[in-house]
Amino acid sequence: MFTGFLFHLRGFGLKVSMMEWLALMRALSTGFSRSNLTVFYHLSRALLVKKEADFDTYVVNFLMRLHPLLCFAPPNRDERIFFHISQHTRNGNRAA
Repeated sequence: MFTGFLFHLRGFGLKVSMMEWLALMRALSTGFSRSNLTVFYHLSRALLVKKEADFDTYVVNFLMRLHPLLCFAPPNRDERIFFHISQHTRNGNRAA
């Protein structure tokens, strides 16, 4: 899931370096996002977007990539989405 997000952002012109990407993965693996989609959004934007001019591009691509999760998630979607993500990363499937 996350590797696809990286290539999605890069495909639309955001220059995300491997160091920035690894910093995001490290923050997620330590639970920094606290299972909250809003915190994940701000964390990933802070780590991956270098210029304020790229914020709009990031927002559009964040929503494009996560739209299926947002549309089909139950009302308490933040907790369920991040439970799924945390289970996925704990099992060593980070590249999926």
